[in-house]
Amino acid sequence: MVRFPFRYEDTIHSNVHLVPTVPIQSCSSIVNKNDLGGSVALIERGECSFVTKAINAQEVGVIGAIIMDNDKDNKQAVIDMLDDQTTRNVKIPVMFITYDDGHMILQSIKRNNFIGALINIPLNLSHTDVFKARKAPWSYWL
Repeated sequence: MVRFPFRYEDTIHSNVHLVPTVPIQSCSSIVNKNDLGGSVALIERGECSFVTKAINAQEVGVIGAIIMDNDKDNKQAVIDMLDDQTTRNVKIPVMFITYDDGHMILQSIKRNNFIGALINIPLNLSHTDVFKARKAPWSYWL
């Protein structure tokens, strides 16, 4: 079960790594655990419950997880992450993003041979001209 509500003060992180998990769906033990400690895990939806994905990420020491949709035709940015009726306890924040956003991040990481992307939580670009940055408004890459 995920604890709610998360306190805003607990979710402020600057210059944290967003690192894709291996395997990307995180339904089994995560292989690249040395890259993930203290980072935010990027995980793909499918094959197992959100709780299983979050628990596997939590076990390698991430501070949070972002689960990207695996359905490129689904344009909804909101989804119910249902409890899987087990007694396992997720202690990290987990959020969901669309297929398009998640795979844009994943492909950019792969194309540039990066381990991950550098992010701030929460993202605040209120003093940045995103057109001059020449990057997506939510992205700052390693």
